[in-house]
Order: sequence, then structure tokens, then C-alpha cells
Amino acid sequence: MAGLLDRLDHVGRYQRIFGTWEGIELTPREVMQRNFWFCTIDDHAGLEQRHHIGVDHIMVESDYPHQDGTWPDTQAIVWSQIGGFPPDETARIAWRNAAELFRHPVPVALQSDPDAI
Repeated sequence: MAGLLDRLDHVGRYQRIFGTWEGIELTPREVMQRNFWFCTIDDHAGLEQRHHIGVDHIMVESDYPHQDGTWPDTQAIVWSQIGGFPPDETARIAWRNAAELFRHPVPVALQSDPDAI
């Protein structure tokens, strides 16, 4: 995603020449970052670029039951990739972004202790 966002910046510089992005206040990158959420599955390099992409628009996925998914090791894989991030970023990527996007309330007890269930 980071490379795609950079490419949007590149093509955005040519918008005036071709007239393809007239009358729009936001840049193509800003539109993508505002309107799209990005899922990651076993992607160390992508997660290293999380600040370039926007931590508030990244979510993890397991892709169960497909062969390219992470099941049955999803929890260990996710933790190995985001467990060392600051706690607020870990929560954002692991569950908060999805909860907000899909307007799915997460009980307070579960937010503070994922093993509470």
C-alpha cells in the first residue's frame, strides 16, 4: 500500500496537464487514505510502513478457511508482527479500527483484557 500511495502522489502531480482531477480539494492519496481501509495478512514489510499508510486504516485478517490464511496459527502470527508496536497501535490494528469501521461495540472488559471471555 505504501508504494501505491506514493504512486498516487506521482500521478497527482500531472493532474493539471491532463485535467483528470479537476475541482477536487483532496489529492488522490488523501481520497484513498480517507475512504479505504487496508487488511494485512502475514505482512511484516507492510506493517513496517504503517505510519506511511495510516495506522488508523489498517486491520489484520486471517482469511480463514483459505489455504493462504494464517489459521490455525493466527494469534501467534499476528502477535509476532504487531506485538512489539506501541499498545495504542496494536489495539488499533488488532481490533479498534474494525470495531469503529463496522460500528461493532466491543465490551469495555474485553478491551482491557482480551482473555475476559
